[in-house]
Amino acid sequence: MMMMMMTIFQFQCCGVTGEQNWPFNRLPVTCCHMNPGTVSPFNCTSALTYQTGCQSVLSQSLANNAYSIGVTAAFVTCLQALITGAAGWLAYRSKFEEVELER
Repeated sequence: MMMMMMTIFQFQCCGVTGEQNWPFNRLPVTCCHMNPGTVSPFNCTSALTYQTGCQSVLSQSLANNAYSIGVTAAFVTCLQALITGAAGWLAYRSKFEEVELER
């Protein structure tokens, strides 16, 4: 729930497809545009809500960052393969080769 609230606040969206996703029109404060300095209690009404749903905003954000996400995933995969290979080589070396310890 906290992650959803942070997403709403960051992307200025409300609900999955809009404000109608919240039951009984009990909108969280993060769904509403608030001017700096607004104090509690704040009543979030339909007139103040962000009209855009978070699904479309998040989809657009992921589409914009797809290249970076893909490059990062490829880099991490290559790094894991390299580390796994090094671990296998060390295991092979320690099993079949006599290793002298330095004193």
